[in-house]
Amino acid sequence: MSTAVTAELLPRSVLSPSLRPITISTLMAISLAAFDGMAVTAALPSIGGDLGHEGYVSLIITAFALSQTVAALVAGPVIDAVGVRRTWRFTIVGFVAASLLCAASPNLWVLVAARALQGIGGGFVLSVAMSSVGVAYPEHLRARAFAANSTVWGVMSFGGPLLSAAMLATVGWRGIFSVNLPLGQDLAARVTGFYGEYDGNIRNRTTNEYVNGY
Repeated sequence: MSTAVTAELLPRSVLSPSLRPITISTLMAISLAAFDGMAVTAALPSIGGDLGHEGYVSLIITAFALSQTVAALVAGPVIDAVGVRRTWRFTIVGFVAASLLCAASPNLWVLVAARALQGIGGGFVLSVAMSSVGVAYPEHLRARAFAANSTVWGVMSFGGPLLSAAMLATVGWRGIFSVNLPLGQDLAARVTGFYGEYDGNIRNRTTNEYVNGY
């Protein structure tokens, strides 16, 4: 196969059929992590009024931010050791489980601990999403994939608090966390479907595999 034909067969967009599942999955993951990192700020007064200890509600934000930072630092070696696909799976399960624990927290201290666990999941979500760009996309599309990820983060920076306010007015602060369950399940299904038989190392996919949607 000539170089010209090979270049023509490779996907031209991050939303090409062969890349659409991982693109949507990555954008969903970043949206979830960004939303949970920013939207909770708007819910602090409601949480304090419900659980008490209003003077310590800022720990909900601090616990998430600190654990997310630590997780982002250690995620690289973990991804290298076990692969992107396995890391995706464990990360999504852990993030959703921590979110449910947040939603069911009976007091502030359980919520702070759950937020620390959620921050670990959030740090891994961001790291594995970025790693997927280098693994799943051909070189000529990686810049576009990174740009799309950055755009989603920027949109959620403004839209997250607004969405949080709407949810507070309808389903309450616990709904901000429990919404991660259906979204996380959908995300897990998309990731598993994309990677299929690959064990996270698909950097050397052939042109035919891109064209046929693997």
